[in-house]
Amino acid sequence: MTSPTKPNRPKPHSWRIGLLVTTIVLGILLVGVGLVEYEAAKRNGRRITQAQVMYMMMGFQKQLPANNRAQHSDVMKTLYETFKDEGIHRVALYDRNELLDGFGTAVEPFSMMRFTRRETPIDVVFISSELVHAKITLPNRFGGGGGRFRNHPRYRNASTRAVLLELTPKEAIRLRERALQIMLLDIVAAIILMCAAVVFWKQSVRQEKLEHQLQKDRQLKSLGQMSAVIGHELKNTIASIKGHAQLLAENLADTPHKQSAEFVANDAIYLQEITSQMLEFARTGELKIEKVYLDDLAEGAITFSNVSTVTYTLETKQATAYVDRRKLQQVITNLINNANEAGSTDIRLHIVNNGELMIEVVDNGPGIDPAQIEKIFDPFFTTRAKGTGLGLALAKRVVESHGGHIDVTSDKKRGTQFTLHIPNRPSTDENTPPLNSGGTP
Repeated sequence: MTSPTKPNRPKPHSWRIGLLVTTIVLGILLVGVGLVEYEAAKRNGRRITQAQVMYMMMGFQKQLPANNRAQHSDVMKTLYETFKDEGIHRVALYDRNELLDGFGTAVEPFSMMRFTRRETPIDVVFISSELVHAKITLPNRFGGGGGRFRNHPRYRNASTRAVLLELTPKEAIRLRERALQIMLLDIVAAIILMCAAVVFWKQSVRQEKLEHQLQKDRQLKSLGQMSAVIGHELKNTIASIKGHAQLLAENLADTPHKQSAEFVANDAIYLQEITSQMLEFARTGELKIEKVYLDDLAEGAITFSNVSTVTYTLETKQATAYVDRRKLQQVITNLINNANEAGSTDIRLHIVNNGELMIEVVDNGPGIDPAQIEKIFDPFFTTRAKGTGLGLALAKRVVESHGGHIDVTSDKKRGTQFTLHIPNRPSTDENTPPLNSGGTP
C-alpha cells in the first residue's frame, strides 16, 4: 500500500504574486465596467433625446394649424416659451426650405443638408455631445379644404412644412456626466487598489527580508557564542600541545622521530589559527574608530599577507579615513591571501575615497562557481580542504559594522573582484592622533 503523497507547499512568495495578479484583474474589471457604463449612458442619452424631440414634435403637430399662416407666429412663440426650459435654443418653421417664422438664437446655423431621412416625420442629428438639431415634418397642409390636388397621388401624403429645432439635451448630459463620474471613480479606485497592492508587495518583501536577516543574526549569535566557548576551551589545550610538540622536536633533533613531532607542531599551529578566527568571529565588541592614512592601511595589509604579486593604486581627494584599522586591515589581508591561495598571479588593490571609501581586491584567478557566490559569506562554508570558512564571513561582518556592504563579481575567464563600500564618517574625537604605519593587523 503506497502512502499518499503530500501536496506541494506553495513558495513563500507565491501568495504575493497571486494577490498582485488578483488586484490587477480587479482593477481592469473596474475600469472596464466604468467604460461599459459610460458607453451605455451615451446610448441611453441619445434615446432619451430622441424621445424628448418626439414629445416636442407631437406638440408642434397638434398646435400648428395646417393652412392658417397668420396663426403660425403666436403658436410658435407659445411653443418656444413652453419648451425653452427644456433646452431649446431656437425653433423655426420652414416651407419648401423657406423660413416662415422663427424664435430664439441658434448656436449652429440650420442646414437642410444635415437631415438625410426625408421620409420619416422626425430626424435627429447630434452636432456634438451637447448640441442637437432636429427636423419635424408637419402634417400635410392639403389635408383640409377642397383643393383640386388633394386626391392626386403625388400630393396625397406629401408635406413641405417642417419645424427645425436646436436644443441642448440636458437630461442626456446629466446622465452622461453621472456615468463619467462613476467611471472616473472606478479608475481612481483601480489605481488606489493597484498602488496599495504594490506597496503591500514591497512591504511584505521587506518584512520577509528583515525576518530572514533576524533569523540569520540569531543563528550567527548562537554560532558566535558556541565558537567563543569552544575557542576558549581549545585555546589553552592547543597552545600546550604546540609547545610540547616543538619541545619534543628539539629533543628529537638527531632521531628519525623529529619529523613526526614537527607534523604535530604544525597541525597545532593550524588549529591555533582556526581557534583565533573562531574567537575573532565571536567577538562583537565596538569598533575602534580612528584616523587612518589609506597608504599605511594598504601597505600594512600587503605586508602582513606576505604576497609579492600585489599591485596597489590609490585614487582619492582625501588621504585619510576614520575606520577600525586593525579589523579593516585584517579583512584586506584575508582577501589578498584568498586570491593568492586560489592561484592568482596578478592581484590588484585599488582604493578610492571620493565621498565613499571603496576598496577593491581584484585577481586573475579561476573565479568562483556561480552556484556558490551566495554561500561564500556564510560561516564555515569553504571549498578548500584546510579552510575554516570564517574569513569572508568575518569580512562581511566588519564591513557591515562600519555601515557599509561588500560586493563580489566573478568570472572564470577574468577572475574575481571583491569591493568594500564603506561610508565616510566624521571624526568622533578631533584629538585622536593619526596612526603610524606598521601596526599589527
